[in-house]
Amino acid sequence: MRVKLSNDDRCAIDLVLEQRSGDGTVSEHCFGKSTASLQKRVEKVEQLFDLMTQMPVAEPPALLLAQTLKYIQQHQHDTTARPDSGKAATVSHSMLNRPLQ
Repeated sequence: MRVKLSNDDRCAIDLVLEQRSGDGTVSEHCFGKSTASLQKRVEKVEQLFDLMTQMPVAEPPALLLAQTLKYIQQHQHDTTARPDSGKAATVSHSMLNRPLQ
């Protein structure tokens, strides 16, 4: 299932993450005034994150860990940049220093 987030959804997620990080900043780029709709979205995001913290954390498969460590050891002395896989780079809106529209 693919879910499309609205700008208010994105702002709500940013606000909750910033609040939980404890750095004391508030995303002023998300909104100029607090709307009831945005507040409801923030509450839903908080509920979702609280639910996620209650989920058990599974250990990664041993094979994944072994393969990752093997890759790191094989490439620890590589100094050249690797070309990416041809996929276009994506930039999260939270990385941009501009208001969402």
